[in-house]
Amino acid sequence: MNANSRPLSARSYFRTIVFAAACLSSSRIAMADTIQLRSTGTQGYVSVALSSSDNCTFGSVTLNISEAGTTSQNAPITTPSGFATIYFTNLCTGSYYFGSGSGIDVKFSAQGSGNGSKVAKTVTASGTIPISGSNNDSDTLSFSMTLNAQGTTSAFTNNDTSTTTSGSDQVTTRRIASGDFSYADTVSLSVSTNKLGPIYPAIPPLSSSAFSIIYANKSQTLTVIH
Repeated sequence: MNANSRPLSARSYFRTIVFAAACLSSSRIAMADTIQLRSTGTQGYVSVALSSSDNCTFGSVTLNISEAGTTSQNAPITTPSGFATIYFTNLCTGSYYFGSGSGIDVKFSAQGSGNGSKVAKTVTASGTIPISGSNNDSDTLSFSMTLNAQGTTSAFTNNDTSTTTSGSDQVTTRRIASGDFSYADTVSLSVSTNKLGPIYPAIPPLSSSAFSIIYANKSQTLTVIH
């Protein structure tokens, strides 16, 4: 130790530690990776309810078909995609079936607005979606649909934040979704699978009814990796 140097007082030592910790924290924040995604798009949603005349069989099928324009690292991407779920239960035999899947073998078009800020007047979509079932089997759902917005729109907002750990990294993701929606008339709809056959329109003794919505979505996802 230099003869002219003096030992740090407790207060000076504490200040030095706090300053060093602050510098380290700032350094970690500066080194954090931030990924930001923004998207706008149109989504057609259809829910089909099924029942049998003998009151034994009940089921439902949902379709979410959308086309979103996403900007990631300033690279615009527009991709149509589809997600489907299928559920059947037979109260008389106790059997049930559940399947779901997603795919991009989808054709999608929206007429009239549909730019993420206003609800499209008409949505037309068709394609196939691979389905994985609860019986460890696979199937393929085929669909085509045309939906017309009824005119009255409502706004929606949905925000959530999640934090997970990946190795030594902490990943925080914040999602902000908003937009408008309109209930829709199901102008035309055809849904079937290779194994189950026609779902809509259904073949007796099954009967089916459809409920539809058109969404105009805006979303932003901010992911920070510390």
